[in-house]
Amino acid sequence: MKLTNRDRELLSFIREYKCANTGTIERLFFKSKQTAQKRLKILSDNKKLKKVREDINVPYTYYINKKPRNIVHTNTISEIYSYLSTNDNIKLIKAKREYEIKYRNKSIRADLMAVIKINNKIIPLLIEVDLNKTYSNKYTEYITNGYYKQLFPIKPIIISISKYKPKSSISVIHFKNVEEFFNNMHTF
Repeated sequence: MKLTNRDRELLSFIREYKCANTGTIERLFFKSKQTAQKRLKILSDNKKLKKVREDINVPYTYYINKKPRNIVHTNTISEIYSYLSTNDNIKLIKAKREYEIKYRNKSIRADLMAVIKINNKIIPLLIEVDLNKTYSNKYTEYITNGYYKQLFPIKPIIISISKYKPKSSISVIHFKNVEEFFNNMHTF
């Protein structure tokens, strides 16, 4: 099988983001669902991708090596990235999955760090996807003591996507699900 440039980009994306479902891959790399499904079948038939789905009513999730432990969590992060990078009202300047922040002999990791331009403002986002638990206060010291200034010129917005409302001493924007996050991006 000969890989196209798009195939290589798709595989690189899956390596970095661990997995993605058909809809996310279609949004990022294809013009139609049918074309995406055909090419993904070819890639999986030729062992370039592995696929899994919980039941027939949900799309396939594609991954390369090992199936992620929490596939819903990992798919959600890929979905957020695809939305940020394909939305006409947002310019994605930078994004990094599992972004590690080191400060004062400490380390915290964001599920996704993104710098976006929206409404003519550049905004850094630290996004946490906590589908099965409540948001942790891991950013409190980092934000309140101004350590963020070592990496960001302005205070990043902390986003929590969780069915549980965060209890935090710092400002955290909470969304119950990804759709609510997507529908309220214009408020930043």
